[in-house]
Amino acid sequence: MPGRWSPPLGGFTWAGSILEATAAELSSAIAGLQAFVDPDCIVVGGGVGLSDGFLDLVRDKLRDYPSVIVPHLVRPALGVDAGIIGAADLVRLPDR
Repeated sequence: MPGRWSPPLGGFTWAGSILEATAAELSSAIAGLQAFVDPDCIVVGGGVGLSDGFLDLVRDKLRDYPSVIVPHLVRPALGVDAGIIGAADLVRLPDR
């Protein structure tokens, strides 16, 4: 991982270990979700999820799991606007 996070982290070397730990925990949750729900793919977004290199780091961590519970990971098609577009779309739904 040397150099992967250096530009966005601005010299805070401790942040790399936090991202490594976050990717490890997220990969564990993703493997569990895949085993339980078996979706076609899992979308990983958000501020950290959309950071350059983070999704690849999660994929690297998923190599520790059996291939049967390693899902296809994708970034949100709407990018950073996915959450706000989804929230705006909810407003249009009729009351239930």
